[in-house]
Amino acid sequence: MSWDIVYTAGARCDLRDIYEYIAYELLVPETATGQTQRIMKEIRSLDEMPMRFRLYEEEPWHSEGLRFSPLIITLCFICRMKPKTQ
Repeated sequence: MSWDIVYTAGARCDLRDIYEYIAYELLVPETATGQTQRIMKEIRSLDEMPMRFRLYEEEPWHSEGLRFSPLIITLCFICRMKPKTQ
C-alpha cells in the first residue's frame, strides 16, 4: 500500500528555516539546496512502510497519526500519513 505524505505547517516552516539559515547565514546556497533536497528525499521515502516509524507521543499530533522520523542525528521531521486515494 502506498501513502500520501502531507507536510504539517511546522514541517514546511522548519524546512524553509533550514534552507534560509544555510543559504543566508552560512552563505552557502548550494549546500542549502542540497541539504533540503536530501531531507525531502528521505521524506518521500516514507510513502512505503511508514508504520516503521513510531507515532509522535504528544497530543494533538498522536491522535492525528503523525509519525516521527529521525532523518539526521539532530533533526526530526513530522509528517501526516494517509492512504493514497485511487
